[in-house]
Formats: sequence, C-alpha cells, structure tokens
Amino acid sequence: MTGLVVSDEGKAMNTRGFNYLVFRYLVIGLIALSVVLASGCASVTSHVSPEAKIGEYKNFYIVPSIDDTRGVGQAIHFEMQSRGFNVESGPVERVTDSSQVKVTYEAKWWWDITFYLLDLVIYFKDPSSDVLIASGQSHRPSLERKPVDEMVDEVLDKIYGIPPKKTE
Repeated sequence: MTGLVVSDEGKAMNTRGFNYLVFRYLVIGLIALSVVLASGCASVTSHVSPEAKIGEYKNFYIVPSIDDTRGVGQAIHFEMQSRGFNVESGPVERVTDSSQVKVTYEAKWWWDITFYLLDLVIYFKDPSSDVLIASGQSHRPSLERKPVDEMVDEVLDKIYGIPPKKTE
C-alpha cells in the first residue's frame, strides 16, 4: 500500500504522514495528561483536639527539627510572632514553664529541577504531657509548589480555622 489517497479536490494526500501526525499528537497529549495526573493535588488539612481551646494559647515554644537546614523553624517562629504570639525557640530540654504549647514540625523536601518543600506538618503539643493538641499539614506537589513562609502561613490558618486567602 502506497499510503496515498486522492482528496475531494483531486489532490494526492499522504496518509502515512497524516497518521503519524495524529499518533504523535495523541502521544504528546497522553504524556501531558499523565504528568498532570501524576503530580497530584495540593492539600491543606488540620486536626484540632475537641477539648483544645486553640484561640486561648498565647505562649509557644518551637523545638527546631534536627535536620532543618532550610529555615523552616525560623519561618514558623516569624509567622507566629507576626500573629501576636509570644514565641521562644530552642532544644526540647529547655521548654520554659511559661510555654502553653510546644511546637514541633516535619518538613519533607523533594527534588524536581530544584529542591522544594513537598510536605510540611506542624504539631502543637502540651509541653508537660506531649499530648497532641492540634496539627496541620500542607502537601504541595511540584507544579503547585509555594515558598516555605506561605506553606507555614496556610498550615497555621488551617489550624486556627482562618479561610484561605484568595489568589489572583
């Protein structure tokens, strides 16, 4: 078979080239769709203990993560101070008596051309018993990545029940 067909106007058309072109666009479309589906969706979740009076806590102590080399603890410290809370940071052994909440966190970084924060989980715990008071998590795949300070902000907003800010 030659792959040539005569069109309605009497012109010869190469169907092999046409089929190849359709196939090529189909493959490109499927690859693009799989990238979008594989990237997942961003999510921000929280859990607050029913007996916790989250709005009454004013004094926080942040315990830096041992493997935090990218300033996540500093971003949490700054964001909480900007919200008007009294915030101290340091090793877990030095949690002060005036602290109402011990704050710990986990930051999972991922590589996709550059490093970015994939997951951030912030925990609010009772300093004396280590019982979980509240927690919040932000998951941001590569195509929906945000800077650390914005992820901290959205997790704290979720814990405190503040609606998400509208983006333009």
